[in-house]
Amino acid sequence: MDVPPPDQGVSAWRSIFICNELNERLVSTRTYSFVTWLVMVGLLEGAGLKNGARWYPRFSGNEAMMTAQYNPFLQLGLSGFLWILTLFAQLLVRRAASIFIGDDLIDFIDLCSVSNVSVVLMDEPFHGYYIHGRAPSNNSDVCHTDLARALAREGKGIGFSRGLTADNCQTFEMFLPPELGVQGPTSGVNFRRELLRIFSDVRTTDAEVAQRRPARPTEADIAEMSRHRCSVQALIDSFVTAVVRNVDEVVRYRSSMDSFLGMPPRGGVAALRSPVFFRDQDGPSFPNGVGWSSCLAHGSEVRFMGVGMPTGFEWNMVLLEFMLFSVVWRFYGSIYLAAALGFVLNRLVLAVYGEVGKAQLAHTSIINPMFLI
Repeated sequence: MDVPPPDQGVSAWRSIFICNELNERLVSTRTYSFVTWLVMVGLLEGAGLKNGARWYPRFSGNEAMMTAQYNPFLQLGLSGFLWILTLFAQLLVRRAASIFIGDDLIDFIDLCSVSNVSVVLMDEPFHGYYIHGRAPSNNSDVCHTDLARALAREGKGIGFSRGLTADNCQTFEMFLPPELGVQGPTSGVNFRRELLRIFSDVRTTDAEVAQRRPARPTEADIAEMSRHRCSVQALIDSFVTAVVRNVDEVVRYRSSMDSFLGMPPRGGVAALRSPVFFRDQDGPSFPNGVGWSSCLAHGSEVRFMGVGMPTGFEWNMVLLEFMLFSVVWRFYGSIYLAAALGFVLNRLVLAVYGEVGKAQLAHTSIINPMFLI
């Protein structure tokens, strides 16, 4: 017997679309490993710059001098200098390209608006990021003509505001109090404890399905997952509604130094009685409102003259690649092998990160992983 799901009649395309777009950006980085190591091999081997790292550095002249052993200090210094130049050149190209062809992260914010979907990303129990997605027509289920008209009106400044605030700010870094209360279906509930309860039920349903042979969900399982998804969406909607109602108190400005240091609200999270949303466009790190990418492989950054320098996950990953390259070249003497291993390490780390992130995204959005392509 078919079990009627609680979300019957509700279009699923928007949530699946946004989850797929977010899934594509999980492993997005500013630099490309294959470019980095191809350039390094080309400079060190192709251009012969490796001879500048020998005990008798020279690029022409006595052949015996050019076959001297490598100086480990010059090896590290020369390779490090060329590596930094290669990374910085890629960052400059990326910055120039973003002016003419746009930025994938900013495009994602626009997609959230067109789809009329808001996104909450939590990277810690009481810390995360919020993207306020509001369609220009206040409704995303419209035809192409109506959507084009709504965008045209928005361009003239007569459409609906996309932002959570009056100046159209859409992205925020949020800090939640431990005892955050929201309005549930019948009474007030603790936001975090209610989320934990719902996702505990999700894991229970997943475990019951996994124990079957074959492990296939029944109609009742699908309806149960629908109820869990609706419960999470209702909880988030209640939370966002409360924030919108008190936006002047919740949304705050952050000093440049506090933004650079990533400082929490004064007094710490434990002292909060209501959520705090720091505008994502005020700090020096992400003036374009893409600070939410700090919880992805893209990681955090510091901007210098408009060029974003990675300081988070991406920086740790590329630095680990360079350390491996340096060790292999120093002790095995092969630049080709060192560059190849650096590239393989990058692919391996991002592949594992992508798979784990995809599984977590499917779990927290409560959709079947088969819909994530």
